Amino acid sequence: VAQFWDGRAEDLKQQAKGPVQASVEMNNTPEMTMKAVKSMPEYTTLFKKAFPGQADPVTFDNMAEAIEAFEATLITPDALFDHYLRGSMNALTAAQKDGLKIFMDKGCVSCHGGINMGGEAYFPFGLVEKPRAEIMAGDIGRYKITQSKSDEHVPKSPSLRNIELTPPYFHSGKV
Repeated sequence: VAQFWDGRAEDLKQQAKGPVQASVEMNNTPEMTMKAVKSMPEYTTLFKKAFPGQADPVTFDNMAEAIEAFEATLITPDALFDHYLRGSMNALTAAQKDGLKIFMDKGCVSCHGGINMGGEAYFPFGLVEKPRAEIMAGDIGRYKITQSKSDEHVPKSPSLRNIELTPPYFHSGKV
């Protein structure tokens, strides 16, 4: 599944390389990152254990592969919502069921559907109603990747899993 709001990373491994190099996040280079990792003997030992048989296992690609392996374990298959989906009608409170009905009736499920409640497709920002947050200058969405006019201001719809734990919201972090 493509990663980032504009889908520029084709998978988790490619995504893992992004934050390290992004000017608004870690603002580093692969070379400097690996120099820092190599300066920590315990990390070098762990890389050798994770990537046996490699002459120099402490590489940017291996770091990304290790992060990918960790991120792939971050699943929530046992939330109350999952129990409800599997037929346990008492898993959700009455208020939660009312919220789910509103979510479905208002069409939110159109963009935030499936087992992950979104995160697998792209939709125009503010499809149903323009949000209070303004679109930032230069935020051209998926257009940056596809160069298709129809992808202007079209970000990936986020998963709503664990939403209460993951602010700020929207692809810009404006809310």
